[in-house]
Amino acid sequence: MWSSAAWHEHQRYILGPDAQWAIGQLRQRGVTYDAMLAAYMPGGTRIRVPNKGFWRPDENGKPAVLLPVVAGILMHENGIDREPIVADILAFDPAKPTEWGLRYNEFGTALGGDNLERCGRHGMADFEITLYPDPLSWLLAGARGAVLLQGRECRNLILDVPRLNCSTVTLGRMVSQIIVHGDLGWPEVRVPG
Repeated sequence: MWSSAAWHEHQRYILGPDAQWAIGQLRQRGVTYDAMLAAYMPGGTRIRVPNKGFWRPDENGKPAVLLPVVAGILMHENGIDREPIVADILAFDPAKPTEWGLRYNEFGTALGGDNLERCGRHGMADFEITLYPDPLSWLLAGARGAVLLQGRECRNLILDVPRLNCSTVTLGRMVSQIIVHGDLGWPEVRVPG
């Protein structure tokens, strides 16, 4: 889903009954409101994971924090108004931040993908991006940098960035494998549920 439909769906979760739970869970773990705003505001809902890697809303499911996976920024004709291009919606449990799922699993390649895209497009030689292993680490860092969500699809995004910092050694090895071999070889990704 590469349209504003994912953005509008996410806005419903920002205002939904589980949004306060999601914000409370993030605040308990030290995520600031500024970081939440930089991440285009987390939402919350109850989910079920019927297929590996995908989630769907389910009022009898487990609560999850939802984050929009932003692929870029749409500038309006007036040059002032900006709207995020939301490619997907990521769901995770803050108690298990290394386990996540995507709603559509089509174009959502990185949390902070707009940061990667902006850096690569401007080709700033002195600009660097830090990569984080999971959504919670990224939020704790102020939603700066990025989290790679899908291996092969991320390659073009990271090849355009002049300098990458990886927040863990394991992540650094995975990113090196993407760059050198064109494939990440992710371990099996587990999702909440």
